[in-house]
Amino acid sequence: MNPMFTKPFGLDIRSIIPLPGCVETEGTPDVSIRFGEVPDSLPNASTIRACTQARPGQFLLIVDRVAKYLVEYGNLITIQPAPGATEDEIRLFLMGSAWSALLLQRGLLPLHGSAVLVNDKAIVLAGPSGNGKSTLAAALMDHGFPLIADELCALVINENSPPLLLPGFPQILLWADSLQILGKDPQHLTPVRPGLEKYILFAFGGSAART
Repeated sequence: MNPMFTKPFGLDIRSIIPLPGCVETEGTPDVSIRFGEVPDSLPNASTIRACTQARPGQFLLIVDRVAKYLVEYGNLITIQPAPGATEDEIRLFLMGSAWSALLLQRGLLPLHGSAVLVNDKAIVLAGPSGNGKSTLAAALMDHGFPLIADELCALVINENSPPLLLPGFPQILLWADSLQILGKDPQHLTPVRPGLEKYILFAFGGSAART
């Protein structure tokens, strides 16, 4: 493991589902992830969308045929898997929308993007899905620029200093055609979910950096 790598988002995480880069430590974790009962709705929700609801301190995500996720107060995520859902599917949405809500609850600014370290500064590649953020980040990695985060970036905003980008999970998600362009073989990589030609490429090396 690259010595630059630090724990994801600077957090001690205790999870019922294995997460990349997480090593269980003694004592009380910053974030706990467990299986349990999750409601179908939040009473007095202030925000209601097609598959999400929110109120102060709580966020509910419902992914059809995968799981229900309840994110609470920046330190607890409860997951109720759907019958037949795979661990890979459950982890995918846990590390995406559910984790983004947890970061917000902790007072961080989540960004949908990828980030690499260039001359001790974080370069964040942001934009809509499918624009090649992860592919460009992977290409920069091949040229010696360490990955800080992929898919989800977390910024610490302080008016007295430049924004600080925290290291994310040490992996990058790439479609099969991107892997082919980069000269990588997806045959021995794990798909992010069954039937989807998007794969997990582990990429250790991120550390916190100023943007």
